[in-house]
Amino acid sequence: MTTQKADKKCIVCKIDLNTQKSFKEREDWESVKFCSSKCRKMTDGKKRR
Repeated sequence: MTTQKADKKCIVCKIDLNTQKSFKEREDWESVKFCSSKCRKMTDGKKRR
């Protein structure tokens, strides 16, 4: 049984997260904002400046 998840895109590069295999069965779907650690680090650097 699969549940329908809301459409999401990475907030940095705008990649569609719904098509990423690694995110397909994530339990913490609501907290997913980035497609990779590289994109996450890009936003961390902006906040520190």
